[in-house]
Amino acid sequence: MVTIHDDYILFCTSQWIELKDIVERCGGNESEVVESIQRLAYMGFLESRTLKNNLFYKKQDQPQSHDQFSLMMDNFLEYQKFEIELIKRIPTIMLSDGGRFGFSKDGLKLLEHIQEEINRITIVISKIDHFDKIRLLQHPIAQQRIKRLQNHINRIMDTMLDSYFPWFYVGDVTDVYDHSDDKERRPGFTHLFSDHNVKPYGKEFRQNSNFFPMIFDIAGNSCKKIKFDFKTIVRSRSFLQLPLGLKDESVDDAHVDYPEQHLVVLYYVVDSDGDTIIYDKKFKPEDPLSWPAQKMGVPLKRVTPKQGRVVVFDGRYFHTAQQPKNNTRCIINFDVE
Repeated sequence: MVTIHDDYILFCTSQWIELKDIVERCGGNESEVVESIQRLAYMGFLESRTLKNNLFYKKQDQPQSHDQFSLMMDNFLEYQKFEIELIKRIPTIMLSDGGRFGFSKDGLKLLEHIQEEINRITIVISKIDHFDKIRLLQHPIAQQRIKRLQNHINRIMDTMLDSYFPWFYVGDVTDVYDHSDDKERRPGFTHLFSDHNVKPYGKEFRQNSNFFPMIFDIAGNSCKKIKFDFKTIVRSRSFLQLPLGLKDESVDDAHVDYPEQHLVVLYYVVDSDGDTIIYDKKFKPEDPLSWPAQKMGVPLKRVTPKQGRVVVFDGRYFHTAQQPKNNTRCIINFDVE
């Protein structure tokens, strides 16, 4: 992936440096390094000049001008058109012989290309946010640019997920411990990204979905915000719930994801109703089989799903969600230690 060079290129260009010296320092594939340099330049991260027919680059520490930002967005749009055309041309990104699990060669290449583009846009958003905070860029302009970039990501991801993302039907997304026949069922869809001991830097990297790398950074970046260095993602999954036409407010069964000490990271994929409810009582591990009878307490916090919002909390607190009445509710749920 070309973006693996971006951080080091920016690190070694604090002063003017010749192109060939950047390539030498980065190592790896020369054409990939050059492509990264060229992309960083048109994105406004690098400025260039020519001396005696030699090309030099230096990191740009000022916000992009209006024209520079517009040019960058034009380039992003061209890549977006290319990606959408690829999605339309490839009927499936999965292996089609039915005998193996995973992506086809073209499917994997498409995913890597889209991931590179998302990584680059995320870098731009971070830099704009930085310039906003240190007041080198007016706040309204910064927020307008960030919104345009986020909308750009959303469009390609919406096209991607609508076309390829595999959802699996479950008869009741709330069936935590009540398996009685007369229980009111709440059907929905789920996708399991990983399950049990996915270590961020260890040799054992177990995942259930090839889409896992696309959502992994959500957990890492969220935990960094609260200065929590997680060692393991115990489980990561997504849930999609549709309005069921219920007249009255319906709240799912309160639960904990699993009994050991952990953090829950919830990422809201879309704006929706169907609040997350966190209660003021914790699960008692000394009597795990009694949890249906344990008092859940009273609601401590309610969180309304907003696209891009992340909630991190102690996973030992009982929690649940309201059934959505008006919109599709979609979340990504991580359990981390």
